[in-house]
Amino acid sequence: MQQKGFMRAMWFGFVVYMLVLVKLILFKQARFFLSHIKHFGLSNIKEGEGHLILIPFHTTWRCLYGERGWWEAIANIGGNILGFVPMGIMLPILFSKLNSAKRVITTVSVISLCFELTQFIIGVGYCDIDDLIQNTLGGAIGYYVYKRFGKNSFGTSGLLH
Repeated sequence: MQQKGFMRAMWFGFVVYMLVLVKLILFKQARFFLSHIKHFGLSNIKEGEGHLILIPFHTTWRCLYGERGWWEAIANIGGNILGFVPMGIMLPILFSKLNSAKRVITTVSVISLCFELTQFIIGVGYCDIDDLIQNTLGGAIGYYVYKRFGKNSFGTSGLLH
């Protein structure tokens, strides 16, 4: 019974967490996003192409070496990493098949890629390989935290098997 309540709370937390990610990643500027959706077409993709960054660490180096202030750079890089730590913790708790680092990291990468591709297709924000790398790193850190500190709290065999 106690496990059932815990799982309900975890699912509720996961749904809220995912909604917060959607808000932070896709709806940073709600009016801007909604106007793009209202007039969705090839122009969105053309705009997305202008915000496509496929060179690894290009944005990270630009942030760290002065194109942005230090606080903005820390917020950008730290936000990308910290934003996905909870996912690395929650996924193995909620999904028994996600019972290895490889599976969790792959899943986090795919989810992050979906966010980035959505930004590209809709033409909102930047579709940046650095975001994908940093989000995946955050998920890997979260999985490490789960394995190091949380797994024993949830039972050695996980919760949903």
